[in-house]
Amino acid sequence: MMKHINQEIELLELSYVKTGRLDVQTTTKVVRIMLNNKDCLAESRVRLNFLIRQFLLEGMYDDATHSKLEQELLVLFTDAREKCAISSSFNFFMGQIIRVAEWYFGLEDDDKVFESRLATKMQIQACESKPSNILYRWGYLFSKGELQAASALANTLLTNQENKEWLSSFGLAGEYVLETLNFSKKHSSLT
Repeated sequence: MMKHINQEIELLELSYVKTGRLDVQTTTKVVRIMLNNKDCLAESRVRLNFLIRQFLLEGMYDDATHSKLEQELLVLFTDAREKCAISSSFNFFMGQIIRVAEWYFGLEDDDKVFESRLATKMQIQACESKPSNILYRWGYLFSKGELQAASALANTLLTNQENKEWLSSFGLAGEYVLETLNFSKKHSSLT
């Protein structure tokens, strides 16, 4: 079942990269499969959440498509949070993903102090569940604006092929984190 889900998501990602569009019917079908699955499937849920969020941010859709996919994303995210609450990888990735467009996830966290935001809480939970994981630590420090410390960790992470391969297994969401790591490595102090 998981292999089938990942294949469907990979096809959606490839189509999105090629065309800049998502097929709403296929996306909805994959969301329904995820909602009906009782397992966490963190990798699949992260990939699908990221893909829909990214499509919505790109703005290449009509109002009906936007409304449908925005609803699907909210349902998918809410369901995934319940099923993957203790998954450190889910909390890390979603902490990175939702901080960019929290409104698509039903949140209004921009006015909250950093530590009170759901994205931050998810990143902290990932760090606390795996304190020796420097990727999770990097994500938290980068989000917090501790750029020099984050840059040093990014440099370490990017020199490890195993880290890069693991991130790549998360499809476009992993590529997004790799791009952010590269940005972090180069920008140890932004003014």
